[in-house]
Amino acid sequence: MPPKWDCNHSHILTKNWGGNQKRQAREDTIIGPYREKYGWSVPHGLQYWTLCGLSVKDGKLVPGCELDHMVSVGLITPDQFYGVEVQKSIYDQNRQIDGPNWFLNKMNQEVTNHNVDGNFKPAIVNFDMINYPNNCATEFSALMLVISRLKHPVMLVGNFVLKAWLHERKDPDFIIDELNKEPQLKEALSIANWEYNQLCYEYRGADKKSNSIMGTIILHKK
Repeated sequence: MPPKWDCNHSHILTKNWGGNQKRQAREDTIIGPYREKYGWSVPHGLQYWTLCGLSVKDGKLVPGCELDHMVSVGLITPDQFYGVEVQKSIYDQNRQIDGPNWFLNKMNQEVTNHNVDGNFKPAIVNFDMINYPNNCATEFSALMLVISRLKHPVMLVGNFVLKAWLHERKDPDFIIDELNKEPQLKEALSIANWEYNQLCYEYRGADKKSNSIMGTIILHKK
């Protein structure tokens, strides 16, 4: 069993370098970890939440996008997919396909809306951000707090920027250090039993020419 989250110990013990393709990153940080801990597929009645980006183009599913990937490997069915997008142009294209659930909103606001209505039932939440940890730790911690109040297990995947363009390259420890500063994270840990394995999966941006480096941590709420 992985160690419980320790607010006073932020050091990430191992770095797991993966391929430079988004598909491989999903295999290593979502599909594999979920199946190892919970089972082959997300059970009926539970949901897969993500910041989806462009999933549909010209009325057709984009091959290899997150929705296509998760459905093709049998992790979820299309109706279990809850894709949140802030750009209306992307949202308008995505909603051309019926079956998946599409939302034009910020992740936390849409989660709050569903939670208030009693319809937030995630098995997996993939919070795939395009910011350094210090710029999105508050948002991530707020999401953790909402999930902490749920009565069932949830796998929360946090994807953070560790290097972008010519900016300073951050160490994976920086992710946990920034999260540990957040009062909402401390409250989340006081409410629920969260576990993490002190690993950070690192990979380069999806573009082969990209100099960006992403870091992903995987958290489990019991």
